[in-house]
Amino acid sequence: MMYKSLIAILLLLAVSSLQSKTIKGKLYGFDDKPMLLAHVNYEENGKQKKIQVNKDGSFELNVNEDYFLVMEFTGVNHQSFSKKIFFPDDKNPIDITVKLTPNQIPKKFDKIIVVGNFNDFNWESDFLEMKENSDSIYVVTTNPTSDTLLYQVIFDTGKDNRRSFNGQQSDFYVYDGGGDYRSGILTRNKEVNLTLDLKHYPQGKFKSEVSSVDNKVNLSIKLGKQLDDISYSHLVDASKVFMNNKNFINADSVITSLKKKYLDSIEYILHSIKDKNLRFFCLLPIWI
Repeated sequence: MMYKSLIAILLLLAVSSLQSKTIKGKLYGFDDKPMLLAHVNYEENGKQKKIQVNKDGSFELNVNEDYFLVMEFTGVNHQSFSKKIFFPDDKNPIDITVKLTPNQIPKKFDKIIVVGNFNDFNWESDFLEMKENSDSIYVVTTNPTSDTLLYQVIFDTGKDNRRSFNGQQSDFYVYDGGGDYRSGILTRNKEVNLTLDLKHYPQGKFKSEVSSVDNKVNLSIKLGKQLDDISYSHLVDASKVFMNNKNFINADSVITSLKKKYLDSIEYILHSIKDKNLRFFCLLPIWI
C-alpha cells in the first residue's frame, strides 16, 4: 500500500507544467576568492549548456525546469564539482554559494607529462615528460610550431583516474569541455620553458560544497545529500548480499527485503517534508 501511495503522489506531481526558474549565486575557489576563469555547466531539455562566471564570481541562469537541475561547477586551478540543485516550490530566484576543491598533487606519481596542441592532447604518445630540476620544481622545454601554445599537465600514477589540468604558466585559459582547463601561452614561435613548482599546490583536506542563505534551499541541499547516501548504501547492501551465492536461491525475497529497506528510508525523510517539489525529489529515485 505504501509503494502505491508513493507512486500515486509521484504521478500527480509529474503532470505539472514546466516553470521558469532563476538560479544565481557566487562560485569561489578554496580560498573564498573568485577564480581566474570559471564556468557553470548544466543540461536543460536534453541540451548541454554553459555560462561563464563573472570576474567577481557571480553567475545567473534561467531554466525551464520544475524540480531540480544537475549543475557542474568548474574553475581554473580547481577540481570540478557536480551537484543536483532542487527547487523549493515557493523559491524563485534560488540563491546559492559554491566553493571548489583546489587541484592537488597525488601522494605518489611515476612522472609528470605535458600534453598540448603540439600532440593533439594525446595522453599516450608524443607528449613531453618533465624532469625534476631542484627541490620539487619540474621543467621541460618545448619548441612551438605556432604562435600559441595550449597545454595541460598530468600526474601519471599508472592508474585510470588520471586528470589533465592547467599548468602554472599561462597568458590565458581555455575550458577543455571535460571539467578542466588548458593553459595558453603566446609564444610567438619562440622556445618555451615550462616550470611546475609542486610547493605551489595547496596541501591538506578540502571539500567542495554548496550552501545558501535561505533555510529552505539549505534543506533541499541536505535532502539531496541524504538521498545520495541512501542510494549508495542501497547499492553497497545489494552488492554484499549477492556476493554470497546462497542468496541467489532466494533472490526474489532478498530483492524484496532490500527494496523495502530502501523505500522505508525514503519514506522516513518524506514524512518531514511539506514542500511538494522536495517531496517529488525524494520520490524521484523510485521512479528512475
